[in-house]
Amino acid sequence: MSGDLDECLLSRIAEDEAAVARMEDAPMNGVESPAEADYLRFADRAPSECEAKRRIVERCVFIQKINWWEYDDAPNLANDVLEALALSYADHPDYRPEWRP
Repeated sequence: MSGDLDECLLSRIAEDEAAVARMEDAPMNGVESPAEADYLRFADRAPSECEAKRRIVERCVFIQKINWWEYDDAPNLANDVLEALALSYADHPDYRPEWRP
């Protein structure tokens, strides 16, 4: 099940990174409102959040592919993590209802 889920997650992360890149290119003529300040905080934080999500997805896929853990339920735990990460993209057309934890 995770093959499609991890691919979907990595695609959404790439879209987020592209959105952040577009935000960085947008002109900002000084911060004049709380909304603009929030925008700037998000833009500063988003690249590292995307990188963190990508690393989590990659580690979960690794755990699922190499089932050498003493904890027999590790692949299921990894899938649970992927499903939890995917919740933030539940409104995307590629999100599948069966991925909801």
